[in-house]
Amino acid sequence: MNGRRTVLLIVLSSVLSVALAVAVNVATGGDLPQPLAQVQWLAWPIVGVLLIAVVMVSVQQVNADRNHNHELRRSLRPAELPVDVTRFAGREGELAELLAIVPRHQDTGTGVPVVIGVFGAGGMGKSVLATRLAHTVANRYADGQLAVSLRGASPEPADAGEVLRRLLHTLGVAPADVPTEITDRTALYRSLLADKRMLIFLDDAASEEQVRPLLPGARGCLVIVTARPSLLRMTLTAWRNLDVLSEAAAIALLAAGVGDDRIADELEASRRVVRYCGHLPLALSLAAARLRIRPQWTVAELARRLSDEHRRLDELSGADNDVRASFSLSYNDLDPVARNLFRGLSLLGYASFGRGVSAALLGGIDHLREAEDALDRLADVKLIEVRGPLRYRLHDLVRLYAAERLDAEEPVGVRRAALHRALNYYRIRTTDNWATMDDPLSTVEDRTEAEQWFERSRSAVVAAVRQAATLGEARLAREIASAVTPYLEEYGYQRDLARIADTTARLGGGEGRYRRTR
Repeated sequence: MNGRRTVLLIVLSSVLSVALAVAVNVATGGDLPQPLAQVQWLAWPIVGVLLIAVVMVSVQQVNADRNHNHELRRSLRPAELPVDVTRFAGREGELAELLAIVPRHQDTGTGVPVVIGVFGAGGMGKSVLATRLAHTVANRYADGQLAVSLRGASPEPADAGEVLRRLLHTLGVAPADVPTEITDRTALYRSLLADKRMLIFLDDAASEEQVRPLLPGARGCLVIVTARPSLLRMTLTAWRNLDVLSEAAAIALLAAGVGDDRIADELEASRRVVRYCGHLPLALSLAAARLRIRPQWTVAELARRLSDEHRRLDELSGADNDVRASFSLSYNDLDPVARNLFRGLSLLGYASFGRGVSAALLGGIDHLREAEDALDRLADVKLIEVRGPLRYRLHDLVRLYAAERLDAEEPVGVRRAALHRALNYYRIRTTDNWATMDDPLSTVEDRTEAEQWFERSRSAVVAAVRQAATLGEARLAREIASAVTPYLEEYGYQRDLARIADTTARLGGGEGRYRRTR
């Protein structure tokens, strides 16, 4: 019926267009046969009538085409998933865990949809894992797949209302019929999905507030959402926070991109590449791409290039992706205080750090609340890793990026002053905590707290001695060494004592030990 109507409108439009051309010709001076010459004065009125008729038929054609397109869209089964990777490697364990959660048979109707979250820092391979999961279970959802990038890590995340407009259009709703209010769009979206079995893939979400309007209300649907922040305030069926890969998984990822034989032939060099990449999936994928497009390179050659910290991030770049760019997306979204702290953390040569030294970097211990808030924001966007109660860590590649930002944005004097405050913080805390442990009048709680601080911060304090010496602060290096030595002697940390002795010996003037009184 629609096809016949379309043909009829096309024929009518053609006839009217020819008639209009003739009428215009007559109205502008063209000759008519003698019997019709006496009605030539009707030419202009006829032009007007024909013009209106042509416009009306054209409008009908447009509406017919639009209705046909919407009927066609409604009849199509959407299949919008992004392209899957050719060889999936490194996350087989996580994939198996998530596959076990997705129901093999999902009834439609009212209820709670299955919502799976895949969270992690930039470069952890969230989208790759989620895409493989989606493709693996797609055939369980007979009504198709919807997919959208929410641009959560970009300066301008996608507006949920505009995303709903696009999804409604995909589901066959005419633009003129899309409600104005986001609540009405959400209601219509959920009504359309109520009796369907669909997979909805929401990649790179910014927040729970952005995702909630996009969740269906039907239990027959599966939602897979990826995000840098962990969206745990939502009702999730299951979630995974991705960490860096194990060495075996990282080697497997390299081999998937380069070839098993090539990696097996240079296994030790491959391990060095993995270490320099910090076991980060994105960095490993880029390293594999470097080797793939340069078959004349050995793995050892790439490892040699990556060994230089000053050029490592440059080596881990590509046409379509870039480790530095991945970190920049999170960094650019921070407020000034969090950026300031992030840059300062690159000064610390320690495996982990806490709130106190973070406050020192910002200006002093009176900045503790400010530091706590900034650490929370850095953890939310996964620029720092939470490694225990109030303990944090910078990934090696993130530290290099933070150091680049520090060099680019802070004068030398500011950098040196911040590091001096951090080192002085360790001197004061070490001295005070050992005094607490050494004082027989201290309470059990106070001594326990002091001992726990030493256990958390021991490596950082030992590294602080070396940093102070490198900075040329011989007196500060000796004072920190003197403060921590009795604790290391008491608990038998001989390797740390040897490192401190070696550092202070290079300074001259002895080790400056703190003498215990007990």
